[in-house]
Amino acid sequence: MNTTATLDQFKTVGSKQPLAFKTGKDEAKDVDVVSVLNQSLAHAIDLRSRTKQAYWSAKGGNFYTLHKMFNDFSSELDSITDELAARVMALGGIPVRTISVVAKTSKLPDYPMGIVQASEHLDALIASYEAAAQHLPGTMRKVIQSGDHTTASVVTGFAKLLDAQVSFFTAHIPAEWVAPTRKQ
Repeated sequence: MNTTATLDQFKTVGSKQPLAFKTGKDEAKDVDVVSVLNQSLAHAIDLRSRTKQAYWSAKGGNFYTLHKMFNDFSSELDSITDELAARVMALGGIPVRTISVVAKTSKLPDYPMGIVQASEHLDALIASYEAAAQHLPGTMRKVIQSGDHTTASVVTGFAKLLDAQVSFFTAHIPAEWVAPTRKQ
């Protein structure tokens, strides 16, 4: 079988989605799901960029451990961005894909410029990851309302990744970086 004939097998028939993904759901719900998935995708790409920034520029603290952790976390974010983008495509949408679109779409607070201390990067990353996580309950609500269990699984995976990474970030904050609580 030639390549053209092979590709013809996978063409859609009067549909934006491959037939394997057609579920008879309301297309308006798919548009809502694609929209919130693209928002999550923009956040994942933005977080990956911020984590890589910390990887490239953080100094001090337990450098080697943090350097490796930042690199590992950016790789994990690459994986989840692939999953989110693939799900957007499966639903007939077009994933956000360029830095300029991500910059317009991401709702995360600006990442501080010029920081180099590991403690400052950890603080900024924790704030960024927590901001991204705050958007996920609304995303999950729309996904659940659509009845799309596959997409719900992808969003759950993103939420679990953010939670795990914030947990590791906070575990690497030395006691001397944390302001002492006042006794009352």
